[in-house]
Formats: sequence, structure tokens, C-alpha cells
Amino acid sequence: MAELTSILQGVHVPCWIVDEQGRFAWVNDAFIATFGDRRGDHFSTVVAPESLEAATRHFEEMHHDDPVTEVELDLILPDRTRIRTEVSSVYLDAIGLCCGGFGLAGKSTRRPAPRTARTPELTPRQHEILALLSDGASTDQIAGELHLSKETVRNHIRHILMQLHVHSRLAAVARARTLGLIAD
Repeated sequence: MAELTSILQGVHVPCWIVDEQGRFAWVNDAFIATFGDRRGDHFSTVVAPESLEAATRHFEEMHHDDPVTEVELDLILPDRTRIRTEVSSVYLDAIGLCCGGFGLAGKSTRRPAPRTARTPELTPRQHEILALLSDGASTDQIAGELHLSKETVRNHIRHILMQLHVHSRLAAVARARTLGLIAD
């Protein structure tokens, strides 16, 4: 688990791990900066009431053989404002449910790290989208910043996931970081 949390600590996306009871077992610095230190609290403490049913269903479905890895939820910030967030999740045996919240970040100014010989074949646009994902940008934020349609952004993200051999945005950001595709 130490290697995983080290990787997730380095991404600029609020990331968390919840245990089998749905309590925050670990959170990264980006999560703490966004929500405060919620370790030990149930995930429902940051979910808006209107999204609680969807969040609970997502949590329960992640324990099945073919889980849905992404869900849109309204989360509550410490000042009580709500923000629409794309939550990307992956269930890891013996660790718990690892999640990342996309759409919590402001406008990004980061650019992709230079490619190395060992990196997957991604287009310059896909590298740019990957860098924005690593900053926590949502589909809407990426579309707005790059002047693309949301569906075009989704298509690029699907291709990135295939090239990196992962099934979620969070896993893509973590894998890209280990491959050196995105800068710290």
C-alpha cells in the first residue's frame, strides 16, 4: 500500500481510499486542501444529499466483478458549496476502494512532461489532456480550456485509458506519473 499511496500523494487530484465500511482510511494532500482531513469519517460526509444514493450505489457496485468505475456526484466543500465532480474509482483487494475527484481544480497551466522512449503512443493532444486530468480537471473543464466538445474529450480519454491499459481516470493519472508522462 505504501507504493500506491506514494504515487497518489504526488498527483494533483484529490485522492482517497475508503475501507469496507466506507470510511476514509487514507487521503492525499490535495484532498486535505480541498475537504480537510476527513480520515475516519464516512464518505457520506462530503457527499451532497442529492448525490448520496448514487454515491452509495457506486460504493456497493465497486465490490462486484464488473464495477462501474466512474460516477458524477455533487460533493460538499468545507464552506458548504456544492461542486459537481467526476469520481473515478478502482477497487484493490486488501487495500480498499481508491478514488479520485476530477473537476475540483481550477484552470490548469501545467503542460505535459516530455515523452520518453518507454511511453505509450499518445498524440500531443492526448498528452495535453492527460496533464489536465493530472491537475484534476473535469471533462467540462478540459473541453472549455481546449475549445473541444465534451464528446471529443471523452474520446481522447478513452484512447488514453486504452493506451495505458487502465480502466479509470485515476488509474491513468497514477500510471502516467509512474511512467513519467506527467510532471510532478
